Amino acid sequence: MPPHKDTTVLSTQKKSRGKVKTEIVRSGDLSASMRVSFSIRVPEDLVPDGPDAPKRPVNISSKPRMRRSGRLVSMPVETTYTLTAGSRRIDCRTVIQNTARRHRIRAIFPTQRKTGHWYGDSAFDLVRRN
Repeated sequence: MPPHKDTTVLSTQKKSRGKVKTEIVRSGDLSASMRVSFSIRVPEDLVPDGPDAPKRPVNISSKPRMRRSGRLVSMPVETTYTLTAGSRRIDCRTVIQNTARRHRIRAIFPTQRKTGHWYGDSAFDLVRRN
């Protein structure tokens, strides 16, 4: 459940993202790899919301309202893209050093490709979605 006054941070927002660094990791006859790395500034944690929030009891039926903290932490993100001769795909390996607490991270790689469906992971399966 999202917190009250939630915050969305995107790596495409220059105000949230640090300098982007690119480097060639490997360049050979059969494959080549390029690494893209940057840091993104995200809220450090959830904090109680409202003046009386810390006094509210926390139990199964009544949880205090929460919001994202104003303090930001730097979260390093590194993606390595690999092209292999004869392959019809680009392999992507993303490593995120999660320095924040109680938040959700999603990695979305826009391709600008027009298609009627796509495939996404779910628990124990690869699902076709329209």
